[in-house]
Amino acid sequence: DAGELTQSIRRVMADAPQRLKGTEGSTERHKPAKTFLFLSTKGGIGKTTLVTALGVTLARTGRKTLVIDTAIGSGGVANLLNNSARGRTLVDLFEEPGPWTRDTVYQYIIRHEESGLYYLPTHTDPIWSDQYPVIDPYKQLLELVRADGFEYILVDTTSRLNMVNGDLMSLADLVVLMCTQGMMSLNNLTELYTACIRSGELLGFALPRE
Repeated sequence: DAGELTQSIRRVMADAPQRLKGTEGSTERHKPAKTFLFLSTKGGIGKTTLVTALGVTLARTGRKTLVIDTAIGSGGVANLLNNSARGRTLVDLFEEPGPWTRDTVYQYIIRHEESGLYYLPTHTDPIWSDQYPVIDPYKQLLELVRADGFEYILVDTTSRLNMVNGDLMSLADLVVLMCTQGMMSLNNLTELYTACIRSGELLGFALPRE
């Protein structure tokens, strides 16, 4: 349920007031965005639904929010927002010659008219899933959008601990680990938790009902 998932992440945010303090009323236009990275130990537990629901909720309350779907080959953010995203995806951006500029990136960022949420969908063809195994393009993207007036950047990821997800941890302000109480979901949680601790980042947990 999207409402329950949104409430879960709100509780995570409430547990970290110093790191997650809002900027409502601030006159600073280019304060670096707070970046939340969402990880899970298996697919199908509601991670993408949570990311999208939280993004819509923040946008509707006036917070300029960007959702980036890095789950190349399996991402679902565009589907949840009823957009096919053909030709305007993370993969299409990564195919652009660098270094990128703000204008380059904004060719691929889409605004959801109903909520005001900005999002960068990904390509859903599995053939692309292992084409970008290094952090460089992700880091360049985050550096550009963090300094562009967004208050929050929510990063959805693939449901496995790969090199990119490991490196993304070090770029996030908050790492949200999602799992259910089932054995399959808990199986790799220890390894994922250990990797997060080593990254030195603030951790949160979301445990949606199965």
